Amino acid sequence: MTSSNSPAPARALPERPATGALPVVAGAASRGAARDALSLDEQGAPLGYLVTKVGRATTSRFTEALADLDIRPKHYGLLAAVAQGPADDQQAIGRALNVVPSAVVAMIDDLEALGAVERHPSAADRRRTEVSITDDGRALLAAATERGRAVDDEILAALDAGERAALHAVLGRVITALDQVPDDGPLTSPPGRHAAPVEPARSRA
Repeated sequence: MTSSNSPAPARALPERPATGALPVVAGAASRGAARDALSLDEQGAPLGYLVTKVGRATTSRFTEALADLDIRPKHYGLLAAVAQGPADDQQAIGRALNVVPSAVVAMIDDLEALGAVERHPSAADRRRTEVSITDDGRALLAAATERGRAVDDEILAALDAGERAALHAVLGRVITALDQVPDDGPLTSPPGRHAAPVEPARSRA
């Protein structure tokens, strides 16, 4: 017979999450609520944050889509630029693509190795080198564009056709406005520093 003075058995306390740990929430409804909370927070976020977040996701998926074509998004931009006509100003190309001129040279080397572009003396100034797109380059550009549109469809799946058109129109207006603002240098230059201008070679006496 158990004595009335015997202590009661201790009850196991529920485990508490470690400091800073989030409790595990089960159920699709709870996960959806968490996503809604994040979306609500982002509604008031700066445009730069939102554009950067979308840009990173888009660039990552576009990079994956171009992998077996042996090019990256930066090469696509260069191909699209020279597809509009031969270019003989690497600094202008760099400004258009927001990369330093030395990076433009490397990109041209890559595309030339693929047979997508070719270098030749400029018709306007034989001292300058002109870069033009080849037939293979146009085919490559078309294939990359098709893959880019597939990425767009994936990224913009939540938008209907009208919303997509409106988004393109608004972004186009923003880009046009930015193009009219004087540029302090390529975006890839370190903060507070700009690419040094290319000085003409001095003739020796």
